[in-house]
Amino acid sequence: RLTDGFNAYRTAEGEETADGQQADSAVKEPTDGEQASTAEDPEDGEQAYQADDIGDAYGHGTQVASVILDAAGDNVLVVPVIVTDEKGNSSVLSVESGILYAAEHADVINLSLDYTGPDAAAQTFWNEAIDSAITKNVPVVVASGNNSRSTQYSYPACYEPCWTVGAVDSNLQRATFSNFGSVDFIAPGKGIVCKAIDGDNKTDRK
Repeated sequence: RLTDGFNAYRTAEGEETADGQQADSAVKEPTDGEQASTAEDPEDGEQAYQADDIGDAYGHGTQVASVILDAAGDNVLVVPVIVTDEKGNSSVLSVESGILYAAEHADVINLSLDYTGPDAAAQTFWNEAIDSAITKNVPVVVASGNNSRSTQYSYPACYEPCWTVGAVDSNLQRATFSNFGSVDFIAPGKGIVCKAIDGDNKTDRK
């Protein structure tokens, strides 16, 4: 089941947060090889706004949530938290705010995202948010990444307090795309049937 969620992403660069502070510049997930870049982050306690529409425009979160719900059914309640726009772009503030929100509303946080070389400032903000969640006894589970390389080059997989999950194929061998190295768990990650944002089933990574 799904519960009310939180949209931590502002679509327009420079759009104000709820308390009038300017939002930071967007960063892009590293699927296109770009590195994360940051601007100034807000002071402690500031949050991105909560949008009326929590709908997933990008689709990856819907896929992940559908797998969780299919496996656990009515035994779990998924709290949707949006940290990207429809193209997968995110910001330092959106990821940080999303983690902090989830830490107050969930028992476990799943971060199915992967950044290549975010700068030190971004990692500091995100590390502090992750540490805050763990201090509240909310474990943070993260993807190892899908670039077939060491997790030491992938964030947040490289951050030790997180639980990192890699993928295996139907032969229980590491999936060719799955990152390797510091991995705590492995799970099926190839040929998985999941939901697309249009409601249809799709098979991910055939």
